[in-house]
Amino acid sequence: MDDPVLLSRLQFAITIMFHYIFPPMTIGLGVVLVALEGLWLKTKNDLYHKQAKFWTRIFGIIFALGVASGIVMEFQFGTNWADYSRCVGDIFGSPLAAEGIFAFFLESGFLAILLFGWDKVGPKMHFLSSLESLPSPSLSNFFRMAAFLASWAFLTSACRTAISSSESFPSLSVSYLANTSSSPTIMIPGSILFI
Repeated sequence: MDDPVLLSRLQFAITIMFHYIFPPMTIGLGVVLVALEGLWLKTKNDLYHKQAKFWTRIFGIIFALGVASGIVMEFQFGTNWADYSRCVGDIFGSPLAAEGIFAFFLESGFLAILLFGWDKVGPKMHFLSSLESLPSPSLSNFFRMAAFLASWAFLTSACRTAISSSESFPSLSVSYLANTSSSPTIMIPGSILFI
């Protein structure tokens, strides 16, 4: 067990197995929260209100565990897989940054209203915050998948050769790979999948 590559793979495997549980749960619980709050607003049945409050707390716990394990996982890309990050960092980092800016902050902002706004905002505004819990976990997953797929699509033979021979190689940015002319190409992160 002295092989650092094997230990890195084991550490990352354990982290990803733990983290992988939480994104599907937030997607599924978002649907449950919208259904329960919608039924509570429509019927005024207190049972739906109690269930919505209970599952909102569970949603908050799952979100916090997913954030904590996701941060550890992203740091492991730089520490355990430095060569991979060096090769595809320009491509891999853009969708992950977009995920953090667009989806994560959107979700965490409305999650604060969802968790702590039961007595502070009106029922319709609270329902709106639960409605937001539907698209943002899926948007986060889209940007994560775009990052992984784009990085593997652009892991070129020049990059593999540079890793094995420790030679220097040009930075692999989207404009470097997608455009052979001298003018840079500006693209949104999701579009790099379709080049």
